[in-house]
Amino acid sequence: SWSPDGEWIAFVSARDGGGIYMISALGGVPKRVLSLSFAPSLFYLGSIPTVCWSPSGEDLAYAVAGSLFVIPATGGTPDAVPLPPIELFIGYSEPAWSPDGSMIAYTGFFATGVATSQIWSVQYEGTNPIPITEGKYFDYNPVWSPDGRKLFFISDRGGSRDVWMVPVDGRGKSTGPAISLTAGASIGAIALSGDGTKLAYTKIVESANIWSIPIVPDKTFTLDEAVAVTAENHCIDLLSISPDGKWIAFDSNRSGNQDIWIMRKDDNELRQLTSNTAHDWMGSWSPDGKQIAFYSLRSGNRDLYVMPVAGGAVEQLTNHPAEDIIPIWSPDGEWIAFVSNRGGKMDVWIIPSGGGEPQQLTFHETAEAVIWSPDGMRLVFSSKRKGDGELFLISAEGGDPVQLTHEKWLEIAPFFWSADKQTIYAWGIGVPGNESANLWAVTVADGTARPLLDLRGSVKEPSLLSSDGEQIYFTLWERIGDLWMAELSSSSTQKTSSK
Repeated sequence: SWSPDGEWIAFVSARDGGGIYMISALGGVPKRVLSLSFAPSLFYLGSIPTVCWSPSGEDLAYAVAGSLFVIPATGGTPDAVPLPPIELFIGYSEPAWSPDGSMIAYTGFFATGVATSQIWSVQYEGTNPIPITEGKYFDYNPVWSPDGRKLFFISDRGGSRDVWMVPVDGRGKSTGPAISLTAGASIGAIALSGDGTKLAYTKIVESANIWSIPIVPDKTFTLDEAVAVTAENHCIDLLSISPDGKWIAFDSNRSGNQDIWIMRKDDNELRQLTSNTAHDWMGSWSPDGKQIAFYSLRSGNRDLYVMPVAGGAVEQLTNHPAEDIIPIWSPDGEWIAFVSNRGGKMDVWIIPSGGGEPQQLTFHETAEAVIWSPDGMRLVFSSKRKGDGELFLISAEGGDPVQLTHEKWLEIAPFFWSADKQTIYAWGIGVPGNESANLWAVTVADGTARPLLDLRGSVKEPSLLSSDGEQIYFTLWERIGDLWMAELSSSSTQKTSSK
């Protein structure tokens, strides 16, 4: 981030343990402003540390670990910007100081659902946070116009990720509808010139396809040994293998927004199950393979739904103003476990699969994902109850959770339990010594974890896994892009033309 006088560049680096640094625009030795330990991730955007200058050049705002801070540019003690605690968020990121220095715009990234985030503005001292966008789309990368009366951002509300602009007042509150400045451009990031006449942006091709590796004890695979199951320019958020092992269910944006699809493994027969205008995200198959549970924004917030795989009416399972996510069927088909913040924190709940009153199993756990044991007697869930991400076990009847792992993950999410009850397969990021995202096999007996993939030198990032008992199926994220520049019209409301 350039200083307002153009003399300095502030940046985030992992050098010497990590931190925020400044370097002269003419080069030289970087000066560390703040020590900062982090594990960057291309997938979880909210975990990437970001920094920006105040208009006066006296302070830096930065985001790390989902929180915003302000620190003098000369160094010192950072002050946290008090923001509303919202459990469903990964956290807040991408601070952007308004030209008059009175406000900071920022993005709140949701923890589940690749296509939702929200842009806010807040007074510099952290008072009066105002939502600028609705939180129903993937809105991010806020940039102020030089006069502070427009906010540019990136959104997928038109189908692809494009540049949008919304007029705002002196408090940072929107005063009119958002207007699209590009169409079908697949924008990755934007930056505005100092005079507000030019827009630099990246055009991104982003994809997440399904790959597989065999389940082999004590073997770590390379990506060269993994097999591609799909090869398309679409993004998959969650996937689940059918009980008979013949089908893969997943959500995909191949039709515009996230919908539920199923694909036969042996011949790639493809079928779209949902086509609602709202986003639908994958959950799990019923044990008999006849139904699929998923969660969706179709009621205005995230609720659970069940539908027949053969097609037919969709049944809404929950209807609550809180957020209910990631439904997972119990082995006997009687219950569906899910994660919800209806108790104030993200906790593990269960509900009868045919509908009924939900039961809360954990309390104030900040849970992120949950799965059943093969016998249905226990559940394992991820939580940051002690600061780091770890896995915990709890009885299906409730009680005190027992900590399973002690690996100090930045993020961890369990996805399936081996049939012999000995291993839990999970996605995790940030284990000291292996800071990249990876797939892990966790031993139930003692909580030790080993990596399933060797990702050194890879630009692809794995996540979201399932299994048929013989193969592990997972997604690999990949981004490639180019840099473009466009002239903005005087009103900044007409379509841009690339140069």
